[in-house]
Amino acid sequence: EGQRICVAAFPVVKHWLQQISPHCTEVFQPICSFISMTVANNSFVQESFSVSGGLDVLTLTLVGVASAAETSVLSYQLSVIIAKTLSACITDNPNLASGLSQYSVVSHLFSLLTSSHTDPDDILSVLLCIGLCTEASENHQSQLVQRGGLPIIITFLTEDTNEEVRKAAAFILQTCKQATLSLEVHGLVQTQVGNEEPLRDIGGFRAAAREMLQRIEALEKNQLKFPVVLPPQRREPIRPSQTQKRVQKGCDGCINLHKCTTDKHNISQQKGFRKSQTN
Repeated sequence: EGQRICVAAFPVVKHWLQQISPHCTEVFQPICSFISMTVANNSFVQESFSVSGGLDVLTLTLVGVASAAETSVLSYQLSVIIAKTLSACITDNPNLASGLSQYSVVSHLFSLLTSSHTDPDDILSVLLCIGLCTEASENHQSQLVQRGGLPIIITFLTEDTNEEVRKAAAFILQTCKQATLSLEVHGLVQTQVGNEEPLRDIGGFRAAAREMLQRIEALEKNQLKFPVVLPPQRREPIRPSQTQKRVQKGCDGCINLHKCTTDKHNISQQKGFRKSQTN
């Protein structure tokens, strides 16, 4: 219900994406986080974001920023952020993912994997976004194959130490099987990964890819929560006022009421004695 309510903000979000520079990270990154959390696992909201024009604007922003990712660390980092947001927008929605082929989005995503600024922690997010695209459309598959992406994907499958990265790479290779055959490079994939058992179960990899995306989204949500830890308050010791009279205590630590009463009686007698002398 909360996601549907946020749909009303999509026209404003689209305007922000058009007007705000992605390099203004303190504003642009929260916008991407809002989009990701709003569209996550909700096909109706995903469609609404697309109808508002927000998905096209977001994709064009990725294309523009990714083009400079090789020469700018900030552009690379922004491209990864947008790729994660784009994944949330097209998960379990192949129609939307297929429509992005007109922007050659897979080619730009692949450039992030070969950038000199590539961070190993970002590889999985980029691979998942590529996999969502290649699963949805042969046009996406052809773009990856024509870009020469299969050898790089195979390298991730055979050499990367991260098991989830290897699974994502295997999933992409499986989705590109038809495009690979049509471009007569099936022998390359068959030689490299023909003996890989995971490639036989595309359903299992589809589920694994979606599970990994959900885990990344969960981590992003946790990063938005900044718990405020207040320092412990110092309690000032309560000090008796200088005008406050001290009560004399006995040797056992208890108030000596008898002595207090006796002293008071003696003082009264002294006052009476002085008064009689005066008279």
